[in-house]
Amino acid sequence: MIPILWAALHVVRSASSYPGGLLADRWGPRRTLATGWLCYAVFAWDFAVSRTATQAWVIFLAMGLVAGLTESPERKLVAALAPGARHGRGFGWYHGSLSAVALPGAALFGSLYDYGGAYVAFVASAATTLVAVLLLALVSRRAPIS
Repeated sequence: MIPILWAALHVVRSASSYPGGLLADRWGPRRTLATGWLCYAVFAWDFAVSRTATQAWVIFLAMGLVAGLTESPERKLVAALAPGARHGRGFGWYHGSLSAVALPGAALFGSLYDYGGAYVAFVASAATTLVAVLLLALVSRRAPIS
């Protein structure tokens, strides 16, 4: 069932990408990104307290909404912040830094899962995401990008 679940996630992700892009254009990338991250925090919390396979499936599919709400504004911010005609370099740095933190982040999540179970790992993930939203709000006050 894992391939079916994974395929269904990508259907939700694809279906929510265009509306996520519209929101990024309407609200601005930071507000849309913060909304996506807040959704992630809620869904991570939901994973922490879920008790059935059906709940886990629904929450996992809802994570596709997070991708739809975050990918377009992330790219819009990268394009806006990359100096001059250096968009290729900007996206290279973006994807490189994303990759550089993904493995240690996954290892930390796995360690927390081994140490305290799903509840501890997902609550820590939700809490870390809330901190990221606060940091985004602080940075947004100082930077001119909407």
